[in-house]
Amino acid sequence: PVEANTVDGAWHRDTVIEKEIGDFERPLYYIGHIIYFDDLANTEFCLNSEHNSNNNADIYEKRIINAQTNSSVFFDGRILHRGLKNNNPITRYAIYISYTASSYSVKETQNIYF
Repeated sequence: PVEANTVDGAWHRDTVIEKEIGDFERPLYYIGHIIYFDDLANTEFCLNSEHNSNNNADIYEKRIINAQTNSSVFFDGRILHRGLKNNNPITRYAIYISYTASSYSVKETQNIYF
């Protein structure tokens, strides 16, 4: 969540063909890139969740990326992740860039939330 005074975001994957188990067997085809413009936009990831279709975030080891101004993080778009709460009274800012394989079809993007 980027808006001021918000709770933790929903766990989601940026790209997964809904109900397509084979998606997790494909070579890497979608990379997410977040560039943080402040130190407020922390992101939490479920480690190794990009390798299977289990969307229960409770079973994974977690890693929090603590945003720093002008820092960035790259990640597989299949990994479960979420933005963390913003207790600050101001909106936080970041840029999200997608790098995709030439064979990737935009219609595949589902932004599946769990």
